[in-house]
Amino acid sequence: MEYRFGAATPDLYDEVRRVWSVVYNRGEVWETEAPAPGDTWYLAWHGDRIVWAAEVGRGEVYRSGVTVPCGRVALVGTVAEARGLGTANRAMADLNRAMKDNGFLLAALYPYREVFYAKSGYARCGWRWQIKAPRDRMPKFRAELEVRELSADRITEVALCYDHMARGLSGSFVRTDSEWTKRLGRRPEAIYAAFGPSGIEGYFWARPTEFWGWLNIGEFAWSTPAGYASCLATIRGLAENQEGV
Repeated sequence: MEYRFGAATPDLYDEVRRVWSVVYNRGEVWETEAPAPGDTWYLAWHGDRIVWAAEVGRGEVYRSGVTVPCGRVALVGTVAEARGLGTANRAMADLNRAMKDNGFLLAALYPYREVFYAKSGYARCGWRWQIKAPRDRMPKFRAELEVRELSADRITEVALCYDHMARGLSGSFVRTDSEWTKRLGRRPEAIYAAFGPSGIEGYFWARPTEFWGWLNIGEFAWSTPAGYASCLATIRGLAENQEGV
C-alpha cells in the first residue's frame, strides 16, 4: 500500500489528535488543538489512512558553551493495527530528513524503546541517576547565603543560575519561560533558592514525604561554591525529620 509522509496542515490536526488519543490517551479526546508556536506536527499514511504522528519542537542545546539548534521530538506514535508494517521506521527516517532541512543540527527524544530509535540513528547520551543518602551521611555545610523558598510562579528567576551550570554540560537544553513552566510538571512541594551578591547562586526542588520518610530532591543547580554549600546545608536541615535524602 502507498506510504506518504508530511507536515500536518490545520485541516489535518484532528487526525493527529486522533492518533495520539488512541496511542497515549486510551481513546480519550486529545485536548491540544494545534501545535504550540514554533512546533510542527507530522503525519504518515499507510494507504489512505493516517496511522502515525509525531511532534517536533524547536529548541537549542549547549555544546561546548555555545548553542546548537535541536529538534525536540515527542509524541511519536503508531496506531496498533498499523504496527509491524515498517511505516514507523520509514516515518522516523523522513522526520530526521525534515529536521535537517529545517536547520536542526541535532535531534533529541526520550525513547520508550531504545532499540527502535537506534535504527533511526539515535544513541543514548545520558543516564538518570538516583543517589540515596541517610541523613547522618549528608555532608555538613554552613549556609553562607540566605536561602528562601520561591513560589512556583517565580521559577524563571533561577534561569541565570541554571544557564551558568548548563553551559558547562554539553547536551543541556536552553529553556524558555514556557519550558520552565513545563519542567515543573507536578508542582514540587518547595523550590528553594540561595541569594548572593550576584543574585540566585543556587537552587533546588524538594518534595518531602511522610514523617521519617525520604526527602526527594529534584533539580539542583548552582553557579558558585557558596550557592552549592548553602543549598546542601538547607537540604540537610529539611531532612531533619526524614530518614534520608
